[in-house]
Amino acid sequence: MYYTGVDYSDAGEFDDSEPDSAMQASHTEAIGLAKSSGLGSWTFYDSASTNTGKLFDADNVSWLTWGDAEPWSNDCRDPFVYERFGSPSQLGMLVSAKLKPSRKMAIVYLHSVGPESPWYWQAPIDVTISDYEDHAVESATLIYKGGFTYLFWTEACHHEGYPHNSGLKAARAEGQGWDHDSFELISVDGLKNFACELIETSVGDVIFGTPTGSEIQFDLFDHTNLKIKPLTSCSL
Repeated sequence: MYYTGVDYSDAGEFDDSEPDSAMQASHTEAIGLAKSSGLGSWTFYDSASTNTGKLFDADNVSWLTWGDAEPWSNDCRDPFVYERFGSPSQLGMLVSAKLKPSRKMAIVYLHSVGPESPWYWQAPIDVTISDYEDHAVESATLIYKGGFTYLFWTEACHHEGYPHNSGLKAARAEGQGWDHDSFELISVDGLKNFACELIETSVGDVIFGTPTGSEIQFDLFDHTNLKIKPLTSCSL
């Protein structure tokens, strides 16, 4: 199980006595890993023997803001892990992180030969729409359907000049590939929510689960006409 871990104590000039707003802006994020043989009990993977489960962070990645003293610099969240297309022995991962020097939030690739092996940072995917610093890019997912690799994510921007202020975004590239540099934005009708998580069933249905208040909404992606429809039935 891959997850986002958040540390409010290691916040540079801020500490636990600071107001919540300062702590929130200066928290540090990292990707964690836990493992289980039966889902009943879990143990942390612990590469640094710190009992945190931290798998990696964005430290020493020169083109990311992680480690900077400025607020909202230490973003490293929303891991989406998949088997790299055409290379079954390797894994790919998408995370959300912030780029230098623009401080633009972006989707970034990593790869590894296995869950507990070292993960290597590759490059950002330059498909997000806004260049504003207060722009959030989250919950990236990747899937291959009908001859195309599809990339989904959610975007939000609090800047008044941003024309698309919420919802699911999508891009696709022809053919299979885990590290396409040729994704093109496409329009999908449907979801306007955030944290859209993708599930593919054994019969090939592509389902999105999104939080709506206290419930989870499920919708079906139709790649033949690029529409997202309410899910009425599903074979798992």
